[in-house]
Amino acid sequence: MWWNDSPGWSNAINYEATVTDPVVYSRPWTIAFPLKRQKGELLEVACHEEDQDLAHLKLIKDAAAANKK
Repeated sequence: MWWNDSPGWSNAINYEATVTDPVVYSRPWTIAFPLKRQKGELLEVACHEEDQDLAHLKLIKDAAAANKK
């Protein structure tokens, strides 16, 4: 994704997604919202197994790695 600062270009894009899954939903549904340009670096937010909130997963992972040795 990139931004164009030329005249006529906006500082936002409209994100839109439609979910179509007849097994789960009775009909398709769509979500849409604007994404506004922000100053500064864009950082990804993700859940990692090493997070403090998931300490038990790290213990399981470390134990599994120790068993492989």
